[in-house]
Amino acid sequence: MIEWNPRIWAFGCSETFGHGLEDCVVKKDGFYAPGKEPSKFAYPQLIGDAVGKEVINLSRPGASNKHILQQIKLNQSEINKDDIVIIHWTYIERHAVFVEDERDNLNITPHWPDIIPTDTEKIAKQYYKYIHSDSDAIIVARWYMNYAHLTLKAQGVKSIHCPPLMNSQYNNNKSLINMESWKDYDFVKDPNFESDISFVSKMLQHDDIQVDRAVDGRHAGPKTHRAFADLILKEFF
Repeated sequence: MIEWNPRIWAFGCSETFGHGLEDCVVKKDGFYAPGKEPSKFAYPQLIGDAVGKEVINLSRPGASNKHILQQIKLNQSEINKDDIVIIHWTYIERHAVFVEDERDNLNITPHWPDIIPTDTEKIAKQYYKYIHSDSDAIIVARWYMNYAHLTLKAQGVKSIHCPPLMNSQYNNNKSLINMESWKDYDFVKDPNFESDISFVSKMLQHDDIQVDRAVDGRHAGPKTHRAFADLILKEFF
């Protein structure tokens, strides 16, 4: 009989990847690009180090929630029953389109293959002008989170969900149920989610958690990653 050492899987965007931390940043032409590999100082690795587990960090800078869910599905067969999956959902306004196959996203900008509001590409401008709405994005985000939870639950896998990132620039800092601020929102009591879904009690951007910035000045800094890792360890390990 083969004994399997449980692992920690992490899915998310640049914050989970550790973009901007000292070992995960490349400055080029005035832009702080992410490193090729996830940071060893990012919160998933800090959690793995604390509990002595291997960490498989499949997050990607610029990813949308649709992309995050697809990465979970593509790797589902490799995730074992005793593994733990940490999913950090991202900004609800991000979007992706698969154009060739299940791994091929529509490439909107030279940097990210997801559609995000700051893109200058014509197709992105048209999408956000004529198609996107926050109300629709909120509904779809709930679908993604519930589906990921139920998919992993069906194979006996524990999933930990980090609340979506909040971007007040696009006026979507609303809860996923009543359009009130979600910075202190209690996702656990939200009836639109499965009753047994596990949410981290505070978002990465909460004032109690985000205490510093990375070297790029945009992403979470090392102290913030440590604080977030400690919160998850306290609540789930």
